[in-house]
Amino acid sequence: MSSKVYIASTGSISSAGNTEEGLSLLTSGDHRITLDPKLGLLGSLPDQYELILKDLSHQKAYRNYDRVCLLSLMASFDASRKLDQEDLKGYGVIFGSSRGATTSIEQQHKIFTENKRIHALTSPMTTAGTLSASIAKHCIGEAAGLSLSVSSACATGLHALGVGYGMIKAGILPGALVGGAEAANTSFTLKQLQEARVYSRQSELTGTHPYSPFGDTRDGMILGEGAAALLLTNQPTDIEVKGYGAATEKATMTGITGEGLERSIHAALKLSELEPNDISMIVGHGAGTKRGDLAELNAYRSIFSKLPTITSFKWLTGHMLGASAAFSLAIAAEGLRRGSIPRLPYATELLGDVPEPVTLSRGSAVLVCGLGFGGNAGAVVLVRS
Repeated sequence: MSSKVYIASTGSISSAGNTEEGLSLLTSGDHRITLDPKLGLLGSLPDQYELILKDLSHQKAYRNYDRVCLLSLMASFDASRKLDQEDLKGYGVIFGSSRGATTSIEQQHKIFTENKRIHALTSPMTTAGTLSASIAKHCIGEAAGLSLSVSSACATGLHALGVGYGMIKAGILPGALVGGAEAANTSFTLKQLQEARVYSRQSELTGTHPYSPFGDTRDGMILGEGAAALLLTNQPTDIEVKGYGAATEKATMTGITGEGLERSIHAALKLSELEPNDISMIVGHGAGTKRGDLAELNAYRSIFSKLPTITSFKWLTGHMLGASAAFSLAIAAEGLRRGSIPRLPYATELLGDVPEPVTLSRGSAVLVCGLGFGGNAGAVVLVRS
């Protein structure tokens, strides 16, 4: 394993718009949580992006894809827009989702229970592998390498990067489009999370930030939808993926202890050949649950004698489940490239006052973490070259 791995470009789509718009809103502190009349508080696509998605779905090449595939394609088109298919020859695709083709599954199952004929392409539309295969087909074309769909709950996007990272380091791939997507803003998904007692009980938009990971008023997660993609390459750029670590802890099905995250961070730091005090900033998971955020913070405290600045982006977009860690990676990479990653816009008892902005110069290292149901944990170290 000798090749270094770099991030050439990123793309994302969320309730905050694209990556540029997301960075701007993260800096200003303006959230994009809205009140849906039927579902309550959500992070939903802005109207202009909903129109783009609708137009895409009406094109012949994409009309049979589930919404989660279309969001994945939008983010992947964005991440690969500066290159043509010849530049991406042999590149692979490692992409994933937590819930999968939610819209198609729910729609077609309803038709089935009504004893009506389901869509002839229901099986391929809802197969997990269609997610990565659709990106390979439309972004890389006939010269694509392998396409692989992964699913590890809310850590999916981070582990998709980890698989791509390993394959490039091993010389299996020259590069890869990696990331995660989620389109699960449905009443059924919402009910599942409520019954699991991890969802916010708020029913109105109150306060400056209705969703506040690590915050004093946090009471659970708020759903969001979107996708984020990163183009990994063995060709040098200014952002290097320095290390990756993963672990599965003995947690409950919905909760975490932090032990798996601790092991993940140690593994990522070891592979990076860095010490804890080399980390300038942590982009945390920050699901916004009382116990989860505390367990996550305790994992950091067990490793860092002095905590770096900790941030999370879910207050802006809502929790995008399988897309959340990929979004964290994309924003962290672009912020690191520009020299500053937006911090939390509010003070919290857990983390203390809002810290001063961190200047991320050449050589700065940022730790990005992800956690998910079932005890999935992961960590990635990014370094500005």
